Amino acid sequence: MKTETGINDWIYAADEIDLKEGGMIPAYPLGVHILLARVDDSVYALSGKCIHMACPLYMGILKGDILTCPCHDWQYNIRTGEFLDAAELILEKYKLKSENGKLYILLTKEEPK
Repeated sequence: MKTETGINDWIYAADEIDLKEGGMIPAYPLGVHILLARVDDSVYALSGKCIHMACPLYMGILKGDILTCPCHDWQYNIRTGEFLDAAELILEKYKLKSENGKLYILLTKEEPK
């Protein structure tokens, strides 16, 4: 009997080797647009769309832990998801785990801290 994968399951997102230090890649587990980024050897998973106009954030610029949207220069802290000009605007964050060189994501959203 086949069981379906859902948002409460760990879902393959990418191979760790594809995510270089200081880099970003898009992932689409179950069709959800996710941005994966590696900063200081930590990997972060956030919504892949800018809060402003849903531009694809993986096409933006990552300098240190600041991500700049490619469309209108909105800036986010990649560690927290917070928009720098208004901390109450936060990109959705997702939990990640690494197993055998693969990154898995839990699509239930992390609560802001």
